[in-house]
Amino acid sequence: MQGSGLSDAWLLLTRTYAFVALGVGFMASVDLQDCLLILEQYKLPAIFIYGLLVVIHAVPEIQREIKNMHDASLLRGKRLYPWSTLYYVKVIFLALNWRDRYAEAMYSRGFSENQPRLHYQYWKVSPVSVILSIGLIIFGNILMRLEYFI
Repeated sequence: MQGSGLSDAWLLLTRTYAFVALGVGFMASVDLQDCLLILEQYKLPAIFIYGLLVVIHAVPEIQREIKNMHDASLLRGKRLYPWSTLYYVKVIFLALNWRDRYAEAMYSRGFSENQPRLHYQYWKVSPVSVILSIGLIIFGNILMRLEYFI
């Protein structure tokens, strides 16, 4: 915002690119469901994690319902646009109907809000990887500081 020219713009561009590349690399290499289950082991609330998992698994069904709504509206001679509020109202009502089914399915599989979770696979962070990560962060900061002296 208060930069002094092209060098600051280049610095912001490269940092933004590095941040996006790191995020894309992470998302391409990590399964979202596994990542959420690992975060749940590290004390993220189970209700939040399993709520996200329900939404992730419901996306294909929601897309199918939206396509059916679109086709039904075309048969009636009306065209629904993506900004049409009718889509959102119908999807909200469908989600309210599905909510009971998903809750029943979770409870039938033994989900309980206050009970400790049993994990099939435990994820532990090794001390070597923590030390390596801290070392890389310190090394990167030293390199950034050296840039100002050059």
